[in-house]
Amino acid sequence: MKQKNGLTLSYSSIDILHQCPRKYFYRYIAKLFIPEETDAILFGKMIHEIIEKLKDYTDDEIRNVFKMYQQDKELREKYWEKILSTYKEKIPFAAKNIRNYFLYKVKNKNCQILYKEQEFNIDNYFVIKKNSILHKDDVPIHLQSKIDMLIEDENKNLKIIDFKTSKDIKDYSKQLYFYDFMLKKSNFYNNSLKNGEIVFLVLNNSLEVKNYYFNENTYCETKKIIQNTIDIIQNKGTNKECKANWEKKPSKLCEYCPYYKKYCNPFEKENNL
Repeated sequence: MKQKNGLTLSYSSIDILHQCPRKYFYRYIAKLFIPEETDAILFGKMIHEIIEKLKDYTDDEIRNVFKMYQQDKELREKYWEKILSTYKEKIPFAAKNIRNYFLYKVKNKNCQILYKEQEFNIDNYFVIKKNSILHKDDVPIHLQSKIDMLIEDENKNLKIIDFKTSKDIKDYSKQLYFYDFMLKKSNFYNNSLKNGEIVFLVLNNSLEVKNYYFNENTYCETKKIIQNTIDIIQNKGTNKECKANWEKKPSKLCEYCPYYKKYCNPFEKENNL
């Protein structure tokens, strides 16, 4: 996603801020972007790219697209060779569950795919005013999301779809509520948007789908989370000199964080810093 002047909040950036303020500082305030390329991230990117490329979702088409990632030199080096040792047994599940989802949940229910990997933006949602200590300039806050898929059913109701390649079922309700907020706030659609689905593609041999429903309460709760995040940024500062305000939050996730490896004290856990 392209960064505009100011700060752009997405669901993932909000999650990072609450997960570890220092990581948020490095990535979004200091703008020290370091690509994260774990096996899990690469596998997820590959599966999302495959779904985006598919048009008819037939067995032959799905098989051919997966084969392309295996045989094409550039794609093989970028994804296949890096994820195979970890995800070899999960790839057949992913292919089968992609096929089953679009056959039984989309085509057989007369649903229409409206968009895939669609970006939504709300510019200048809030402006943090200039402050001589914390903010050298006015800082516009934008909201941004990229939704895996939007589907319209035979009754013209919209449904948000998000595909997951995680190995465990987790609660992704806040992510879907954020997407719902973005669509409603931007007035992008007049259609009825009532629910969303998290589609787990690699858990086991059967397709796992979790349904979440949207209402006024989920909308208001998401609005509070966004405002709380803005308040944190406003209080901690948007200058590089404010680094000390953005505290470290050590956890088991530090092991996978590229900023921890490059910038944080590797002994901070032992020193209780």
